[in-house]
Amino acid sequence: MKKIQDENTGWDMIRVVWTFLTVVFDEVDGVLEPMGLHQKRIVLLALLDVVDTPAGLADVMRAPSPTVSHMLKDLEDSGLIERRVDQLDRRRFRLSRTEQGEEALRIGVEAINQVVDSRLLGIEKDRADLIRSGVGALAEILPDVPPQVSCEC
Repeated sequence: MKKIQDENTGWDMIRVVWTFLTVVFDEVDGVLEPMGLHQKRIVLLALLDVVDTPAGLADVMRAPSPTVSHMLKDLEDSGLIERRVDQLDRRRFRLSRTEQGEEALRIGVEAINQVVDSRLLGIEKDRADLIRSGVGALAEILPDVPPQVSCEC
């Protein structure tokens, strides 16, 4: 990618981060697709560590409830999540990953990590280290960054 403007405006940051996410997810599609996943579904699987209701997930993802419900149904049909009735409010459902969902998330996270690592190997180590430390700095200024998904990779 060509160098962006020297001042690295907020818009430049958004544009580069968006492109980075797109490239990474494009490269891991071959790993995710056989498990019935794509970028939004793997994020949905990971977010179950943060919130476990359909409405809560829609809120966190900033997505329409019907869209999230459709993705959840697909994940459930694929055996990656399960629904259970909330014992405190029987009108609500709680969601959790199945063992198959845990494994799919682990494999997906590992694939994402490998793609990012291979991209960072393409630049000088000091610059790669700067990018890695920049992620931590960004997290410090953001509210409620979802917890890290553990991966025994």
